Amino acid sequence: MPYKTRVRFSVHYKPQEGERVVLVGESLLGGWDPFRGIELTADADSNWHGVVPLPIEKHFEYKYVLMRDVDGEISSQPTGEVIRYESFDGNRAVDSSGYQMTVDDGEFDAENASDPTRVKI
Repeated sequence: MPYKTRVRFSVHYKPQEGERVVLVGESLLGGWDPFRGIELTADADSNWHGVVPLPIEKHFEYKYVLMRDVDGEISSQPTGEVIRYESFDGNRAVDSSGYQMTVDDGEFDAENASDPTRVKI
């Protein structure tokens, strides 16, 4: 059984009613398909977060996607319609390490991959 790192992803976004944020990326993060991605949960301060177990010592690329609810849809997977992917060139990235880590990506659609303070192990 391969070792896993519990990665807590976090991004800030103030939603309009019915909007939510989904994490997408390589195969374990939904294969870039927002309907197979990781549904994030918002706190009272509009910080969206979710924990994903990822293989240790691997490189992962990902983005956040803004989605809108469609009335009456209830599912364990993301549903609704895609509003937009983050628009900057390239992808966000993280190298998993340790037992657990936190990736604070700041604002939705704000590229910050070079900020060394965004990853805490």
